[in-house]
Amino acid sequence: MEFGNPVFLWALPLTLLPLLLHLFFHRRKTVVKFSSLLFLTERERYFSFRRRLLETLLMMIRILILLLTVLALSRPFFKRFSLGGAGTAAIIVLDDTMSMQRLTSSGLSAFEQALVQAEALLKYLPAECSVGLLTVSGKNDFGLTRDTSIIARALRNCSVSGSGNGLAPSVKDATEILKNSAAVSREIYLISDFQNNAMPQHPLPLDNVRLFTIPVIGTNENLAVSGVVPDKKTKFCGSPVRIPFRVVNNGKKNRTGKISLEIDGNAEEIRNIELSSSAKIEDSFSYTPLRAGRLNGSIVVEDENVPMDNRMTFTINVSEHHKMLFCGYDLPDPFYFLRLALDPLEKPLHGFKTTTAVSSDNLEDFTLIVISPGHNLPTTRLKDYLSRGGRIIALPGSPQNGNFYRDFDIYGNNLDLNQSGLRFAGDLAELNELLQLELLDWKTVRAMKGGVPLAFCDKIPLITEYRFGNGRILALAFDLRRRSGNWPELKSFPVAMAALFTYAIANQENTVYLKCGEPLVLNGENASFISGGIQTLLPDGKFPGIFLPGTVFFQNTDIDAAIITVPEIESNLKTTKNPARYFDGKVITMRADADLGFQLKQFRSGTDFTGLLLLVALLLAAVEFMLGGHHMPFTGRRK
Repeated sequence: MEFGNPVFLWALPLTLLPLLLHLFFHRRKTVVKFSSLLFLTERERYFSFRRRLLETLLMMIRILILLLTVLALSRPFFKRFSLGGAGTAAIIVLDDTMSMQRLTSSGLSAFEQALVQAEALLKYLPAECSVGLLTVSGKNDFGLTRDTSIIARALRNCSVSGSGNGLAPSVKDATEILKNSAAVSREIYLISDFQNNAMPQHPLPLDNVRLFTIPVIGTNENLAVSGVVPDKKTKFCGSPVRIPFRVVNNGKKNRTGKISLEIDGNAEEIRNIELSSSAKIEDSFSYTPLRAGRLNGSIVVEDENVPMDNRMTFTINVSEHHKMLFCGYDLPDPFYFLRLALDPLEKPLHGFKTTTAVSSDNLEDFTLIVISPGHNLPTTRLKDYLSRGGRIIALPGSPQNGNFYRDFDIYGNNLDLNQSGLRFAGDLAELNELLQLELLDWKTVRAMKGGVPLAFCDKIPLITEYRFGNGRILALAFDLRRRSGNWPELKSFPVAMAALFTYAIANQENTVYLKCGEPLVLNGENASFISGGIQTLLPDGKFPGIFLPGTVFFQNTDIDAAIITVPEIESNLKTTKNPARYFDGKVITMRADADLGFQLKQFRSGTDFTGLLLLVALLLAAVEFMLGGHHMPFTGRRK
């Protein structure tokens, strides 16, 4: 037992004052001369004994009242554990995920409130305590140090991220760090809103580490926008572009608001929306780009709570009519039927414009190059074209037909197929339901080596895709005349060719979707990315990920852009009221509506008996009042 105010123990001798008074006023036997006892009634000795017993009992009660009062003023307590300064290691785990943007009753966000709690916590920890900091996103982590100013500066640099990480990984890391420390007392201070989606799936073992859970409470109402993923089809100037979106009401209240389409920061269309509790809206905007180039925009929903999920960006590469180069001198013309399918009467159809102009110096001017045996383009220029993300469609040939067929080595020997039909795969599979492909009759085709098949006939690949550098080659096992089959004569031929060439070009814009903080490995030398107007080089080709939603553009690599999104699950702000049940070990839950410093001081002080002692003293005073109400023990007289 220890005492919070030991100075009051000097008053313990005063507790003997009732005893001194009792002895001072104790009745002594005296001889009284009286003439006669005939007229007096004799009393039993029992009444005298009862009086003395009552006086002794009152004296003891009064002594106990004074003793309990003195002890209560000295604040006795049993200490729960030792805090030996240097023998204590503590790690603050700070939740910096998107849900911490929720507003609290104080007007601050939950994250701002968490920073206040964390900074206050540094003041309440022992002076010689080793302190570390881990954030749930992992972007601001510091190991154990006795210099709390380092942790304080780190806290000031923290901000909310779009990370959807749960609490379990950070608590596990903190547990491992503390297990490897030499400290006797190991503590984790977890400051979070304890969102349901962030809690461990199973009780997390703490391994003799004490966990303090410090909740920050805010509103659960939230509107979120997601699903802004335009299709991969090639977009052209003057043609409408459909931009889908989804809005979800994650709260319990009915909500009304506005949703808008912004292009390059300007609102192009605004709509009113109304959602009941837990409802969602799936719809789309339509926008017609007027010029070629990169179209950047966003879908924005009006909501004051959790602004990070109120905007989702998109980027679209808008093209003019694609310019293709047909290169080959085999006779008869190998591209005759293809040109009729894509560019009849030399009028742009399906967004393509063809040419037979040949110059190895201006290959980058062409979106797509179609090669047949007999072309005279240098292989080195074709490889450079592919390294820059170019696309080539190759008609079948042998090594004797030119350097391209010899150096790339994608074709084998001739095959007598003599089969009917065709089945597309992958992104072209939808053509199987649209076209009468069973009417195709095949004769002789070329075998192909490796690659990713896009079309089959009796398990034999007829269209295969290859990656070379940042570019791609789509190799055809058949020619586009009537030597390989009857397809050029069928109505399905122009439709299929337009879809195939659109697929080849559509893949040229390679936009990926990443979660906040998700890394990406890039191909290509001297790769870099641009975010917020700042270009960052990636010498190892590894994009580390960023923790805020938005659009990132890449250069010198096979990826054009990345849309950084927040996990949709983070928009559901429901929280747990009992975080202790998600951990297996000693868990102390702090109250959100009480001062953190007072709670920690009270816990570290152990069990305080001040209130109990005062209560007992009050009860004894009531007993003394009832027993001694008609008794004057100090004077020895009765009323």
